[in-house]
Amino acid sequence: MKRLELTLGAAFIAFVAFMALMLPPGDVRLSAQGSNRDPVLCTQSVAVTGSTAVTTELVALSAGKRVYVCGFVLNGAGATTVTFKTGTGTACASTTASLTGAMKLIDGSSIPYGGGPGYVMRSPLSNALCWTNSGAVQVSGVVSYAQF
Repeated sequence: MKRLELTLGAAFIAFVAFMALMLPPGDVRLSAQGSNRDPVLCTQSVAVTGSTAVTTELVALSAGKRVYVCGFVLNGAGATTVTFKTGTGTACASTTASLTGAMKLIDGSSIPYGGGPGYVMRSPLSNALCWTNSGAVQVSGVVSYAQF
């Protein structure tokens, strides 16, 4: 039995070493400044909910930090468009920039996006994450994110 355990352990170590050789240099790292291929551990989530045509803050800005979005899902109860934005001020009212284009929802439709090892969008430093609903239609969902 001990010989089998030793053999399985050696096989595992060989497999890990082989996989490390197969990855391009720098492809696996944890970094706040790299590309969207960087693994970001999203440990927080925030509900997306609203039924008025308004921009709503999801994640407050934090000085010197970015908001990394790893994934989201949105559900619509009617025809509307949703946009994720970033900015400063109340509800991203200042220095506003769109992180996505206008995503169209219709009654009963959903938009799922992300969920892999990298982030799908990020805010500039010291900016909040917001979303805009274009109409008086109920939109519900969730955003998974990290802020660092």
